[in-house]
Amino acid sequence: MVNSFQNINTNPRSMMAGTSVILNIYLLTIGSMILGFSVYIGLEALERTTRKYVNWTGEGMLWLFVLLFISIFILFIPSDLLKLKYQIKIDTSSPSSPGVFTEKSNGDSNYRHVIMPMFVQW
Repeated sequence: MVNSFQNINTNPRSMMAGTSVILNIYLLTIGSMILGFSVYIGLEALERTTRKYVNWTGEGMLWLFVLLFISIFILFIPSDLLKLKYQIKIDTSSPSSPGVFTEKSNGDSNYRHVIMPMFVQW
């Protein structure tokens, strides 16, 4: 009987195959959050909502542009600097079914990421 642990692939390149895609998704999420917060700071600076984070308009505009440029930099990291090496295929059948991310290349990869939908009912 052959031990199943003898066939473990210890090649670092193959072990890290799916991490760049996951890193890109996290960077896009963080960049989008910062962009949304910069829009909210802009609304506060223009007095479209109650002021919670800024005390005067100049401070709000400063933070609006600082956060805007930080978010643009973070959002361009995945597309320009990390250059996706893998093409990802997204499979879904309905809005309430799970989404499955798989690699679209020759099929040698074991990468599979499942996203489960979540519903909140009040």
